[in-house]
Amino acid sequence: MVHYYSFLLVLLLCVTSSYSSKIVEVNVICQKAKNPSFCSTLLNSKPEGANGADLVSLAQYTIDVLRVNLTNTVKLINTLIS
Repeated sequence: MVHYYSFLLVLLLCVTSSYSSKIVEVNVICQKAKNPSFCSTLLNSKPEGANGADLVSLAQYTIDVLRVNLTNTVKLINTLIS
């Protein structure tokens, strides 16, 4: 789960430093991540494809994946403690 937070932080920093929507390469973004393999796997799992996507859509996809994973984790924890 820590990987999600660090990856999310990298993407959000990239988005805030760029005011315009521009097409980005996944490998360029992931080279800057702490775990490039995880980054690449996550972004390339985007249903519409990550190549040719802009930073905003990649950041939104990452946030959506994070939200789903956190929700599932909370549900699992609640199930285990009840």
